Amino acid sequence: IPKKPIKLRKMFHCALITFISCLIVMTTFTLPAYAKTVTITEETDFNDTQHAYSVQGDSHWNDGGTRASFYTGGWSALKADGEYSFCLEPWKKVDHGTVVTEDDLNTMIGLSLSKQLSQIGYYGYWSTSQTRADYITTQLMIWEARGWTVVTAPAYYAGKKATIQSKIERSAKQLSFTGTQKTVKVNETVSFTDTNGVLSDYMKAAGYPNQNTNYTKDGVTLKWNGNTLYLTPTINASDTFRLNITNVSNGFIGTPIVYYNGNVQLTSPLRYLDDPAYSSLRLNIEKNGRARIVKYDAVTGKIVKRPGIVYDVYKASNETYITTATSDATGVALTGLIPLDDYYYIERLAPNKYLVN
Repeated sequence: IPKKPIKLRKMFHCALITFISCLIVMTTFTLPAYAKTVTITEETDFNDTQHAYSVQGDSHWNDGGTRASFYTGGWSALKADGEYSFCLEPWKKVDHGTVVTEDDLNTMIGLSLSKQLSQIGYYGYWSTSQTRADYITTQLMIWEARGWTVVTAPAYYAGKKATIQSKIERSAKQLSFTGTQKTVKVNETVSFTDTNGVLSDYMKAAGYPNQNTNYTKDGVTLKWNGNTLYLTPTINASDTFRLNITNVSNGFIGTPIVYYNGNVQLTSPLRYLDDPAYSSLRLNIEKNGRARIVKYDAVTGKIVKRPGIVYDVYKASNETYITTATSDATGVALTGLIPLDDYYYIERLAPNKYLVN
C-alpha cells in the first residue's frame, strides 16, 4: 500500500525659553554621561502668521526687566544643535547662540513634572508628522504645564491639544491580558483579546504596524486584528516564549536629560519617555505529543477492538523511523511522546502492512 503522509492529532495542548530631554533606552539602560555641549539657536518665520500666540506669566529677561506677557506674531522655534527643542522655563530667556550642557531633567524639575512634559513632547510632537502646528501646540501645552496662561492661540490649538491629552490618558492603559500565560502546541494558534482597546498602540510601537499581517519573533508567528492578538509557535520557538512590549517604540524610551548652563532657561527636545506603560504575556510551548492510532473496519466503519496490532511510525519528510505502538484491548495504540513538527505515516507490521489514515 503506498505511503500517504497524515498529520497526527496533537494531544497537548515623549522671546524664548527651552529645555532638552534625552532618554536612554530602557532595554539596554546605559547611564547618561552628562558632558555634551550644544548651541541653542532660534528659527523664525514671521510671515507664517497662522502660528501667532500670546501667553502670560512671570518672565525675567536678561536685561533685568520683568514681563507679564509674551507675544509672537508668527512662527518661532528653538533648536539645540539643529534639533527642535522646547522651552521649559517661561521665567527665563535664552539668546541665539547660547552654549549649554547636559544635565538630568528628573533632578532639575522632579520626576512627576518631567514625566508630564516628556509625554507632552512625545505625543504632541515626536510621535506625529512633526509639523509647525505640532511644534507650537506642544510648546504652548508645556508652558501651560509650567504655570503660564495661553491668552491667544492659533486656530488649531484647541483641537490638537484635546487630541494630545486624549493620547496621554490612553497611554496609561496596559493590555488587559498583561501577565497572562497560556499553554499551546507547536503550529497551533492561541489568541489574546484586549478589552482595554489599546492593542494597536502596543503592536505599532513594537514594530508590528499592520493588521492581518504575519510577523515572526523568536520562532513565533504574530498577527493582530482589532483588539485580538494571535500567536502561533513553530518548532523553532523555545519551550517558553515571552512578549514584553510597551506602547512607545524603543527609540523613544530612555532617561531624560536637559540642556542648561545655570543662567538661561532649560531647553529640551522632550524626545524620550522614561516610564511608558508596559505589558507582557507568556506562552508555554509543547513540542511533543502522543499519536492515537486506531484501525477502522472497512464495512462497519467502527474501530477494530483488537489488542496486539503493532504499528510503526515514520517521519514523512525523510522516512525516518520514530517509534512503535501496540493496540490495547480497545483497539487503541498510543505512542510515546513524539515531536509535533512534521507529518507522519503509520504502517502495521507483518504479515500485512496497513496504512492508518
